[in-house]
Amino acid sequence: MTKKDKLKAKLQGDISTFVFSDLVTLLSQFGYEMHERAGSRVIFIHVDDDSDRIHLHKPHPENTIKGGALKAVKAYLSEKGYFDEPQTEQSTNQN
Repeated sequence: MTKKDKLKAKLQGDISTFVFSDLVTLLSQFGYEMHERAGSRVIFIHVDDDSDRIHLHKPHPENTIKGGALKAVKAYLSEKGYFDEPQTEQSTNQN
């Protein structure tokens, strides 16, 4: 399992925090580049589509994102198709 796969699986899991530097690594693997803005704001822009953007505040003093920011990132990446659809019991029990 590659580092990308491990980080992706961890982010997809039931977690309450995620290390920001790991998020930067994972998003770069997905084709995003980080650009720093004023203060602690950062924006991740996809290299193939500059309208594909993720806006965040760099966490401080800790290096972990949590709460609403974490949920928003997970939802956005899921919507964009970066996560596999979870297997439901019904889909795994088909004849």
